[in-house]
Amino acid sequence: MSHISLQENGQAPVSSVDTQVVNWPVFAYDEMGNPGQIPASPARRLNVDEIHRITEDFVRAATNAIAVGFDGIELHSAGAYLLDQFINGGINTRDDEYGGESIQNRLRFVLETVDAVSDAIGSNRVAIRISPEARIHDGPAYPSERETFLTLAEELSKRNLSYLHINDMGISPEMLTDIRRVYRGTLMIAGEYTQEKA
Repeated sequence: MSHISLQENGQAPVSSVDTQVVNWPVFAYDEMGNPGQIPASPARRLNVDEIHRITEDFVRAATNAIAVGFDGIELHSAGAYLLDQFINGGINTRDDEYGGESIQNRLRFVLETVDAVSDAIGSNRVAIRISPEARIHDGPAYPSERETFLTLAEELSKRNLSYLHINDMGISPEMLTDIRRVYRGTLMIAGEYTQEKA
């Protein structure tokens, strides 16, 4: 979800597939060069080599963070951002090992990234934020959503991460309960929290 005015050489933003966010404007530059809210540019599908390079970018960023004194990092895999665009079966219609109806294929990018970053800095310094059932930035519902996020939580539980952070915007109590059941590590929940809900 970006605009060509913000991209190097005016290139298209990237996603899991060729798509365009239509219901959420972005803050960018219009045709006259004025900043403001404008429609997002169409995104293009990443190829497999680019996916691998992005994983390497996450590793480099995490390594740099630790080198300058951070205690750890949190991967952002929520809110229909890039990693979440691969997870979402309503967006990711790829026909290769990184998409389609296969839950394992749609989870491949995020899990490869978690593993690569964990190998570089230690899993105890890695956390991840997810947003099951979120409907922001045109992230649609899809039939295997529940199974997808429970599979993801189970896989993440095997990796001894610092914590799993759930964006609680719109998530059902049933989904939270089931994620807590399969994710055995530290769980953080945030977003639209009230005293009563807590």
